[in-house]
This record gives sequence, C-alpha cells and structure tokens, in this order.
Amino acid sequence: MEQDANGREGAAMAAQLTAAIAHDVNQPLMAISTNAGAALKRLRCDPPRLDLLEALLHDIVAQSQRAGLTISAWQSCSRQYPGATPDALQTAVHALLAARASS
Repeated sequence: MEQDANGREGAAMAAQLTAAIAHDVNQPLMAISTNAGAALKRLRCDPPRLDLLEALLHDIVAQSQRAGLTISAWQSCSRQYPGATPDALQTAVHALLAARASS
C-alpha cells in the first residue's frame, strides 16, 4: 500500500516537473516561431525591410540562447537538488536565470 502511494506521489511529481520544464522552454520556442514567421513576411516585402529583419533575427538568436540556458538551468538544478519538489526546482531555475541575465 505504501509503495503504491510512493509510486503515485513520484508520478505526480514527475508530471509537475515535466509541466514546469515544458512551460519554461515553450515560452522562448514560441517567440522563436513568431519571430521567424514575421521575418519571412519582411523578406516578402518589396523592397524587403532589412532593418526589421535584422531585429527579428537578433531576437531569434536571443530566444534560442534563452531556451538553451533554461534547459541547462533545469539540468543543473535537478543535479544540485535531487530531492527537491518541482516548485522548489522551478524557483531555483528562475533565480539562476535571473542571475545569469543580470550578469
């Protein structure tokens, strides 16, 4: 009985952790997709709006780096705090990302 409860608790924590990671990674990925679509529209302009295209490409690079840093932060925090709850890990990840952004 206790083993079943532990299994359910572990599955619930894994689901929470997966949802938190997906949320944190999905934001920059959606920004990349939006900016790529906008960049394609700028290329179709006659003449192409290269100034806007350049800004969009810079944002795509930044959001790609943000996604990579987010994944790295999750990996780092999960190794550093192996028994932490998903909420505690997400708080640690956000603190790590904020510290990296301010440096």
